[in-house]
Amino acid sequence: MPWTRLAASLLTTGLLVATAACSGSDSDGGGDESAQASAPSAYCASVADSAEALSRIGSDPSMSTDDFAGTIEVVREVGAEAGDEAGEAWTTVADGLQQVHDGLTTAGIELGDLTKPKKIDQLKRKQRKALENAISAHLGMSEAMQTIVDDVESECGVALGES
Repeated sequence: MPWTRLAASLLTTGLLVATAACSGSDSDGGGDESAQASAPSAYCASVADSAEALSRIGSDPSMSTDDFAGTIEVVREVGAEAGDEAGEAWTTVADGLQQVHDGLTTAGIELGDLTKPKKIDQLKRKQRKALENAISAHLGMSEAMQTIVDDVESECGVALGES
């Protein structure tokens, strides 16, 4: 069912980005300290400071659509600190998440409802179409996510997605 794929994909997005705070600066076990020392401090600090909020994207099924909207703003703020290419990738992810948010709002459901097949089955045609558009937007973020992963690793010395 595509709804459960969207929920799982959102979980991956949230955990991937949030892992930055848990896996980097103090004990990265083999990272290049000179690369970390020269990392753009505002960007890297923004990544680390935002990890908790970003982790809620897919790991907190009780997250309201309002909280989800706030998290999208956090993604935009982190992206504003990034360089040009990575900044565009953060914007792409934020825009994709905004489309997911808009789809959830149009469908009249919360993020956690994506794992409830009976709730999805009760949606009207327009509501289902909104969710389908959200899925398409989210699936289009994979290249941007990889750009972010690569950039955070090279600029901040943090390997996202590793524990």
